[in-house]
Amino acid sequence: MAQLIVRNLTIQVVVSCRLVSGWLLDTNVVSELRKRERANANVLAWYAAVDGEALWLSVLVLGEIRRGIESLRRRDERSARALDRWMVRLERQRGSHILAVDLNTKHVARTGVQCVDPFAPRG
Repeated sequence: MAQLIVRNLTIQVVVSCRLVSGWLLDTNVVSELRKRERANANVLAWYAAVDGEALWLSVLVLGEIRRGIESLRRRDERSARALDRWMVRLERQRGSHILAVDLNTKHVARTGVQCVDPFAPRG
């Protein structure tokens, strides 16, 4: 069962002192999108319908990805290097859209923030 993994949010970004609105992507969505044409069709459809400027990553997501890469490195150095290159590209592409936040669905549910599961069929 997929978690609720994309969050529609409005938060204060301390670095730039401005309000932003958009979608905070969780690790499993970012990982799914890395698969490109092999990714879940519902995730691809959701992603295609969302403005790229509205997509945000958390430093925690980057940390989870890094942890996964380093775990893989112990048994498959070549694949880990490929993921390193992908992560560098991801950080370059999303650099201005990486937030130093810690939001978990269970902690923000009471705020009324909309959570969407892009793995679920749209209808």
